Amino acid sequence: GDETQHQVTLSHGFYLGKHEVTQAQYQTVMNGNSAGLSADPSQFKGSNRPVERASWEDAQIFLAQLNAIEQTAGRLPTGWKYVLPTEAEWEYACRAGTTTAYSWGNDINSSRANYNWDGGSGDGNDFKQTRDVGQYAANPWGFFDMHGNAWEWVSDWKANYLTGAQTNPEGPASGSNRVRRGGSWSDDGTNLRSAKRYHGYPSIRNSTLGFRVGFQPVQPDTANPELELFGGASVTREAGQAWAEPGAAGHDARDGNLTASVTVTGTVDMNTTGTYLLTYSVADAAGNTATANRTVTVVGNRSVDLNATVAMDMLWVPVGTFTMGSPTDEAGRQSDREDEHNVSLTQGFYLGKYEVTQAQYEAVMTGNTDSLSATPS
Repeated sequence: GDETQHQVTLSHGFYLGKHEVTQAQYQTVMNGNSAGLSADPSQFKGSNRPVERASWEDAQIFLAQLNAIEQTAGRLPTGWKYVLPTEAEWEYACRAGTTTAYSWGNDINSSRANYNWDGGSGDGNDFKQTRDVGQYAANPWGFFDMHGNAWEWVSDWKANYLTGAQTNPEGPASGSNRVRRGGSWSDDGTNLRSAKRYHGYPSIRNSTLGFRVGFQPVQPDTANPELELFGGASVTREAGQAWAEPGAAGHDARDGNLTASVTVTGTVDMNTTGTYLLTYSVADAAGNTATANRTVTVVGNRSVDLNATVAMDMLWVPVGTFTMGSPTDEAGRQSDREDEHNVSLTQGFYLGKYEVTQAQYEAVMTGNTDSLSATPS
């Protein structure tokens, strides 16, 4: 599930911003940035308000700028970097040792955080916009506005949690959405819970989206990249056709897209029927590897010559798994003989392209020893 509780161990401490990144801080770092991004993107202006309308991708440019500035100034210790916290690090800091829905308890009201506590996002008596950071009480560890004001990007791609206990989780190696945490001025109280997860495209910008900066030593990368085989681990191709590679993709939680680095070993002879093995490999910058095998079966569609003028064409059916039978709400279903059940066929087979024709039947059955008519139709 999306919020399934599970034990997490963080084996290294880390620094995290006391406040969300403010507009003044964002402007100081982003002025003259090489990406040409606005240093003042926020809708609700105020030097001490959180920066918003900042995408996950914008946050990465901010962090690259900040690391470069600090490196040049000689203030960046060897092996340390400014980063977005992981989702686990963010929730750990948000909870600050608590186990309740919010870091202060299980209830929420307008004295606790800046959120949409009264009516719709555009009406009622709530503020309907961001406020200066630090206007509400800090959590037990001293962090402000972990609940409300602006959503905060974290580093992880969005996916359901892995099952079981985790140590230093960094999220999946790839995805389409990045996680954001904490809720905003526009959200109702339930979205401000410590466990609440939300997500968005890395490029999205709106007036509810900001971030908070982490600072930590970069830990050794020990996680293997992920390798995906398009089309599956077993494919069937027809002999005599040109080989068309189904493709593969490699991704790594730290190094991003590694697809261009995927290598393939093995050969497939498209002119000879048989089974061939291809091995796909990819490595990340730290030397961690992933491999996957694909079985390619080359088949020839069969044409059986029954006599000088009559043939029977047959097509290859590959191995596979399917649900046999019919769902209970299907019209015309026979309840005593169509129960659904999963079936796996572990060997492919040929099957006639058409029903047996009268000409084919006659070609085979003429002179049969059982004295059956060769033209019964």
